[in-house]
This record gives sequence, C-alpha cells and structure tokens, in this order.
Amino acid sequence: MQGGAVLVLGGCIGKDLSQSSAPYYFPQAMPSYFGVPAAVLDLLGEPIVYRIIENLRKSGVGPIFLVIDDVFANHEALRDIRQWRVQVRNAPREELRIATQAALTTCRESGSRRAIVMQASKYVEFDVTDMLRFHGASGQPVTFVRDGSGPLGIAIVGSDSTEQLMLPDRRALQSFSLEYVHRKYANRLNTPHDLRRLAQDALLQRCSIQPNGRELRPGVWVAPSARLHPRARVVDPAYIGAHTLLRSGVVITRYTSVEHHCEIDRGSVVENATILPHTYLGSSLDIAHSIVNRNIMVDVRRAVEVEIGDRSLISSTSPVRGRVPGPSPVKSLPPIGYSPWQMLSDALGAFLSNRPLQSPASVRFSHNASDGRPDIEVLSRAGKFPNCARLTMNPYSAVVVKTLADRFDRSEVASFRREMQQVLRRDQPQIVFDLSSVTHLDSAGIEFLLDCLSAVVKRDGELKLAALSPQAGTILEMTRVGRFFEVFSTAEDAVRSFDVFLPNTHNSPEPWDLFRAASGNHNPADNLAEFSAAEDQDRKAARGEAAA
Repeated sequence: MQGGAVLVLGGCIGKDLSQSSAPYYFPQAMPSYFGVPAAVLDLLGEPIVYRIIENLRKSGVGPIFLVIDDVFANHEALRDIRQWRVQVRNAPREELRIATQAALTTCRESGSRRAIVMQASKYVEFDVTDMLRFHGASGQPVTFVRDGSGPLGIAIVGSDSTEQLMLPDRRALQSFSLEYVHRKYANRLNTPHDLRRLAQDALLQRCSIQPNGRELRPGVWVAPSARLHPRARVVDPAYIGAHTLLRSGVVITRYTSVEHHCEIDRGSVVENATILPHTYLGSSLDIAHSIVNRNIMVDVRRAVEVEIGDRSLISSTSPVRGRVPGPSPVKSLPPIGYSPWQMLSDALGAFLSNRPLQSPASVRFSHNASDGRPDIEVLSRAGKFPNCARLTMNPYSAVVVKTLADRFDRSEVASFRREMQQVLRRDQPQIVFDLSSVTHLDSAGIEFLLDCLSAVVKRDGELKLAALSPQAGTILEMTRVGRFFEVFSTAEDAVRSFDVFLPNTHNSPEPWDLFRAASGNHNPADNLAEFSAAEDQDRKAARGEAAA
C-alpha cells in the first residue's frame, strides 16, 4: 500500500465564506448545488465522491476514511457508501477536525506511515507515487498540493520515521514553502460550467471516469435496465442511466448525461445537459446547456437557477425529499397543471377571451419622423389607459409598451388581461412586452403571451418581446414558446423596429415629383411632344417606302 487517505465531506457550504466558519479547521467554501456538496451528485452512473475514492484505490491507497458532516450523513447518495470499502465517520461541522485526526490515528495504527488528507470538494486524478516521492524528498512533515490555478486543498502528512500522523496547526500552514505541483486532470467543480465540463470530459474520455453502462455503439453508453422507445434517438456522445425511460420522439444528443430513474416524455430534445436522478421532463421541451434536478433547473449559460412548480414541465419521478438547509438563489414558480402543447394549441386555435387585465409599470415614448430617437418619460397613472405605456410613431399608429410584473403568474395575469383588452381590440395593434423585471413565469403567464400573440395576429398586428430576464428567457426557451416572438435586447430597440415598416408621412414626395425625377427633371409635356414628333416621322417614312 502507498499509504492511507482521509476525505472530508463537509465544511462551509456555498460560494462565500460565512463569519461563523472562521474557527473551523476546514473553512473553505465547498461548491454546492441544490443544497448539497457537488461531490455527492451523480456523474455517469455514480456519485463524484465515489469516483475520487475509486481513483485512490486504483493507485494503491488504503485504508480510506470518509469523514462526513452530520448535515449530509443521510443523503441518498451516501446511504450505501460502506459498500465502497471505505470507513465512514460522521461528525458535526465544528468537530470535523477532531474526527479527521481520529481517522489519521486509526490509519497509522493500521500500518500507514503517510496519508493524504483532502476536502472532497474537487475531482482530482492523483499520481500518488510521484506525490509521495516529492513529499519524502522535501523532508517536511506536511506537503500541500496545488496546480496551475492554485491550491487544491490536498495535504500529505507523515513520513517513514513518523510515529503519528498529525494534522498541521492552522497557524503554521504558511511555514511549509515547498508545494507539490499537480499536473494530471483536476476539476474544482466551483461552477455549473465546471460540472458540465466534467461530464463532457468523461464522455470524450479526457479523464479516467468510465460511464457505468454498456457502450452500445461508439460514444453511446446505456445502462442495462434503461428503456428506450424504438423511435427515441441517442446521438453520441451521451449516457443513459439505469431505470431511465425515453419515450417516443425523444432526442438525446451532444454531451448529455441522463442519470438513473429519469423519465423524458414524448418529443423532448435534450442537448448538452445533465439530468440528475429521479427527474421527469415533460413533453415537447427543449433542454440545452442546463443541469436539471427534479423540479429545479440551472441554466449554465445564463447562470440562473429556477424552481418550477408546474409538474407538466419538470418534476420528480419519486417523492421529493426535504432539501438540506443552505443558501440558494432558487426562484419559486407556483404549480399550474397545464402542458405547453395544450397552451399553444388553445392560443392559436381560439380568439382571445373577454377576460380583462392591469400592468404594474409604464413608460411613455414620444416619437415622430423628425426625431432621431424616442424620448422617455413617466406616464401618468390617470387617463383612458392607466399604467399603459405608449410610443406614438405618427398620428395614425401607436406602439404600446408594457412592463410585466416580477411575478407574472395566474393572479397577475387575471388583472393584466383586463387592462389589455381595449389595446388588443384595436386595428393592427403594435405591442412590446418588457420582461426585464420578470423573475417568476408560470404556465398561466406563458398562456397569456400566446393568447395575446394570437389576438394580435388576427388583427394584422405585431407583438414583440424585449429585455428578457434570465429567468424568463430560460422558461421561454425550454417550452419552445420564445421562437414564436421577435425578441429585442431593449424596449427602445423593439419600438424602433416598428418604424422600419411605417411610411414617412411627413416628407413623402408626391407621385408627380417622383415621375419628374425619373424623367430627368424635364417637363413631362415636353417629353410627350418629342415622342409625338418622332412618331409622325416614323409614319411619313413608312408611307414613302410604301409608295416606292
């Protein structure tokens, strides 16, 4: 054996260090997702912490201890951890150092003179032989490990002459100048992008992680108990986990990992995403560049986390367990039982209902042909259309700009619908919805947008969206509703886009002027006289030829 190892799964959770973590021996902020450390999430069939243990065991390290914070001791991923041939010790956060030292003492009693101590918050592939050789040559009681991006939170303790394996005093950590430089694969798991990159690297075989399944064809791994409909497509590289069900028309492609006990309903497309265990995806959804865990989705590109209560979109295939307390930026959406396909069908197949609507905010844009850019001013809440923002392009048309509320749910939609009734009954309505403040958007809100679009199109008008918030953009993209709208980065850009299709009534030239310009600014009567004289000459020439 090369030596022992002690992994610590605990410490400060979250991206920021709290003041209360200062007295702890492991104060580093562990990356966490959905309220748990990143290391307990599944990756291609097994939790990441198991992948770390597997790497250590393949390198000849043993015995291996896992010290777990009591907060995570009952997590489902750690329930059967003893079958991984590791010795588990649970301890409250403030006693993690004591439990770690006790594990080191047991490790020494088992015959190991050196041990690796690390906080299990990163995925690292070790070159244990080289690490221990460097540590022995340095002559230090403790050697810390780093790579090109900084410290990795790994220490090597003990030596051949050591009677005890001791954790270094935190006050003396800066006294060890020699650090081992790690040159093999490492992923800090600090961001959702890192988590996705680890899955991509594993599928492309850039690291030693092997998918837990059978490779049916190059780049496609499927667990034996997975069920795939004959009309479901899996494009490499991709992974389908155990007991997962793919229904008809599902497409899984481009670095996607679908973990165990998931269900993806008809017609949904999943691209470059991680679907964590026990997750249900509804029908006709587009999931891309995301991490989905039951009813919570993290959009990696927008760096936003959204919790969805509508079970027809995203939900759990099993009862949702209580979440571990901890900081979370999740935005809540109330449950609405309405499928996206049904919303789209109803919106495009029926006239707008006569239920009314009230908007939370308004802006007035005044514009005419001589202005280079619309001016913005606050619109008074009095008038025929209270809280209604409008932009006047010319005396015959108006663009109505509405700013949607931050919680655009069923209760807000009811009042908003009443307010918009008169606007939607106009001839050729031109409307812009500003979604910059929207943080909650549910099925009722999506249904309302489609209803408005249907009503506007029937009256030969246009409806455009502007300034989508990350949450609104994520929901519209996932439900495929965003593709029905023209989207602009700002409300002013959306307003100006209408001007492209409007005639310039102030400076339009008369048709007679256009004719004169086309004739080279000559009098048209002169052109007509010249044409008549030429025609007479042609007739005379024709008569002469006939007489001859």
